[in-house]
Amino acid sequence: MFVPVLAGVGAGAVLGGIIGGVTAWVSGENVWRGALRGAVIGAAGVLGGVAGASVAGTLGVGGTAGAVLGGALAGAGSDLAVQGVSLAFGWQDCYRPCETMGAAVLGGLGGILGGATRPAGVKVGQYLMKIERFRRGGGGLNIYAPPYKLRNTVFGLHWQVWRDYSTGQVMTGIRRLH
Repeated sequence: MFVPVLAGVGAGAVLGGIIGGVTAWVSGENVWRGALRGAVIGAAGVLGGVAGASVAGTLGVGGTAGAVLGGALAGAGSDLAVQGVSLAFGWQDCYRPCETMGAAVLGGLGGILGGATRPAGVKVGQYLMKIERFRRGGGGLNIYAPPYKLRNTVFGLHWQVWRDYSTGQVMTGIRRLH
């Protein structure tokens, strides 16, 4: 249990350090200071996200509600940790609750999309969300109404590969259903 968390914190620190260093370089600031700030914020974000997801797991909520709750708490926990560290080091002037709410919403959406990648998809109310891969190439995100068949697609966003037989070329494209 400890090793994956440590690896995640390390990855967050490395990625945060790279982003912080590049941002500082582009802004004309000290690159090393920016990299250090990014590394600290990246590590804090991972720890806060793990803490938020742990709270959701402790509550024992399963299914779609569990995925949404876990993602929302991970997003909010991550943002709270990042803002707390930023406030403590003087990198931020005040707490911004809208950032925490936005992180929670995006985390919840991430929980839904994570469930949509499973073969069974994820139900949101009466609708079924599935991210599917097509046999002939491509894939798509489909939202189905009951009964859950392709003809009952409420929304679909497909990326497809096909051969144009008039020219012999392999084509790719994105199309939206409905």
